[in-house]
Amino acid sequence: MKKLLSVCVMIALLCVMAGCGAGASKPAEQASEPEEAAADTAVLSSEAGWSVSYDRALFDVTSEEGGSTFTYKGDAAGDSHLKISRVDGAMPQELLYEKTADWGEEQVRTEGFLVGTEDKWSYTRTLNSEEDGLSVVRQYTAAEYNGGSILFEFVQHMDGDEARNTAVSDALASVIDSIRYENFEPQTELSYVPGTYLQHLTEEYEGETVEVTYSVTLSPDHSGVMSIQDNMDLIWGSYLLYSVTGGYEYEYTVEGDALYINFDGEWSEFRRSLPEYRYPGDDPVAAAVSDYLVNNFASDFAPADLVVPSFTIIATEEPGENQVDVMGDYEITCFEKQGDSLQAVSGGHFPGKVHLEKNGDAYVATGMDVCVDGARYAESAQEIFGEHYETFQKVSADSAARDALLKQAVTDYVKANGLSITEYQFYGAEPVALDLN
Repeated sequence: MKKLLSVCVMIALLCVMAGCGAGASKPAEQASEPEEAAADTAVLSSEAGWSVSYDRALFDVTSEEGGSTFTYKGDAAGDSHLKISRVDGAMPQELLYEKTADWGEEQVRTEGFLVGTEDKWSYTRTLNSEEDGLSVVRQYTAAEYNGGSILFEFVQHMDGDEARNTAVSDALASVIDSIRYENFEPQTELSYVPGTYLQHLTEEYEGETVEVTYSVTLSPDHSGVMSIQDNMDLIWGSYLLYSVTGGYEYEYTVEGDALYINFDGEWSEFRRSLPEYRYPGDDPVAAAVSDYLVNNFASDFAPADLVVPSFTIIATEEPGENQVDVMGDYEITCFEKQGDSLQAVSGGHFPGKVHLEKNGDAYVATGMDVCVDGARYAESAQEIFGEHYETFQKVSADSAARDALLKQAVTDYVKANGLSITEYQFYGAEPVALDLN
């Protein structure tokens, strides 16, 4: 799916030459894997972590600190070259603004996946002009790259010889299509965008009032899904959501935890939902218990933004082959997000024995014996915990230790998901600050 909107810079250049209009880049197939290098093909590897191959018979190459220039030396109407450089300390849009400040409104602005990648975003500015009887295409493409930007500069002079112009363009394209990156770190410029955003509405359907929830999920790799009656696969850029199948573009913006989408001139608000809790450790037994608590007890309470399990495993037994019974003191806490704080809105205490079955290297919960409330609580706890009953009593009565377990569970969750949450709070109590250092 992501390849549908890959930006091959030279394809964009040729599109401008053919008279394409301004706007966001349209879907284009990404370049295929290069064929085996010919004898006269050389490879240039940059200290900045990228490499390309080129035909030595067609290009003169000059390198300087920060970049290399590939100048076409075959038959051409005029200067035609490609320059690839690394620019430290500059973000791509800032860099492009500096490079094209005098281009005015005649420039064409596009954006999409950077050539040579499937998940890195880039921005392109193109200017088509006439100079001394020749058509001149100038183009810059920039993308955030390992703490700075990688910048591609294209220049091609063309005359009326279409075959010659195409040969030059193809040669330049062959260089950029061959680019490979040694270590392309995650981009951070748009890291505030990814997430799942929900919209809860009340609608009339066949004479009845129904509650509906629409969602938009935007993934870090710039793919996404919009679920409004039907599902629509998306690619998202810096300000537009594109339908993968074409035909639809929606302007959007993210402000804090709110996603606003422009539907036919009306802005619609979606609110960011929190990622589901996932056990952060590598213990498959604890992971299976954690999943069971969230999946089976959260439905006892009103829907919340987040359900966090916290527990102490007291003992385990193996009643049969590939079977494990896990006795523990189990709790879940349901939270609503308010700014940088999680507000506890409900929860419960469910001590008991979780039944697991081994499934490969993992475990799957098949059920649970829970201590009953009321007069039979002690009796049922003795039946479930048996010889471990006194240990269970001590664990369950240690409220400070239980509070510490919850604090650690919330802290691990916030760190694992890179959230801006700094505290949680129970109604009427002081906020609990998280240890995020």
